[in-house]
Amino acid sequence: MAIIRGARELAERERSRFLADHHVERQDSGTVLREITRIGSGLSFLGSRALAPNRRDPALTPVPPGRPHSGYGSADGYISDNATEHAVGSAAEGTRVWWFMPDRLADGDSAPVVVYLHGFRASAPDLYWEHIHHLTRQGIIVVFPRINKGGPTGLFTDNDQPSMITRAVESARVALDEIGDKARTDELYLFGHSLGGLIGACWHGFGGPPAKAVVLAHPSISLERIPAFARKFITAVDWRTHAAVATQRTVILGGDKDTLVPVAECLELAAGMKKAESCVVHITHHDEHGTPPIPAGHLATVRADSPAIRWLGHVLGGNEGDDTLHSRFYYAALDAVMAGEEDLDFDMGNWSDGKAVLEPTVDFDSRSADGAGAARPPGRRQ
Repeated sequence: MAIIRGARELAERERSRFLADHHVERQDSGTVLREITRIGSGLSFLGSRALAPNRRDPALTPVPPGRPHSGYGSADGYISDNATEHAVGSAAEGTRVWWFMPDRLADGDSAPVVVYLHGFRASAPDLYWEHIHHLTRQGIIVVFPRINKGGPTGLFTDNDQPSMITRAVESARVALDEIGDKARTDELYLFGHSLGGLIGACWHGFGGPPAKAVVLAHPSISLERIPAFARKFITAVDWRTHAAVATQRTVILGGDKDTLVPVAECLELAAGMKKAESCVVHITHHDEHGTPPIPAGHLATVRADSPAIRWLGHVLGGNEGDDTLHSRFYYAALDAVMAGEEDLDFDMGNWSDGKAVLEPTVDFDSRSADGAGAARPPGRRQ
């Protein structure tokens, strides 16, 4: 009990410092499930360093560029110093929804909205704080519906994907109703990661609030990599039917080292979005020129102040505390889409020795004559 108590205090101290640094005012005291998540994060701190693979001495190797100083993914568009978190609904029932209101809205008395769709069991916004904060600092409202039911019961019984999507859609509607006229529903965007990417692809087919565009990071459309004994308990959504009727612009982001959602699945989803205004697949590439490396894995979009996530990043592919891939690829993609950019040009920056970071490739583009895009071996900007 003393270890658990100490871990809880450690996690809470880290979390409190993060929230204070990022000027997020909490209106929700949280839930038991989020408390368990915090305790788990604290406990993992003891093992994360020991389990982490050996690294090269950073003093002897180049370091990644980190966040851009200007342009998409940077702090250029920041207008709001603070945001207030609101929440309603039940975590246990999977109807919890959070929304984050900047103290200064992008359009004065209203603002565009990003509905943020999380990965499987990544049910707390804490795991995506950095990106949420990046958006609210631009005066953008963020709605974060909880997709999964909570608690041990939810873990073993919440296995119906169509029900998950239906709940997410309804939760988003609840939040938009609460926000009222401050939400510009004509400027509504989706950002989905993993399971959230699957939901984003099916959003229109399930009657979700119309989105102007969607950005899907590592969308998980297949059950093939789930153990066979667990797979038989899951009711999968017919994503081909629902994605085929989506009409909004779609951008899919993947990584060449993602073992849970291989590049081939990103391409399969893109090919199935037959009515989309456009669909382009951008693939980022593993770059280990320096320390830490830039691993393009499944958790690369997650950036939270959590030792547990740092350790999972080693296992599933993420980039810990480094901000290169987050800001220059994921954040920049959504920023550019919301700004109306037709073609995304990612500035990945240079390692500290001047060598350019590997650029993402375009592996599918529905606007090209054959739909195959401009796939090419990963290269470095000259």
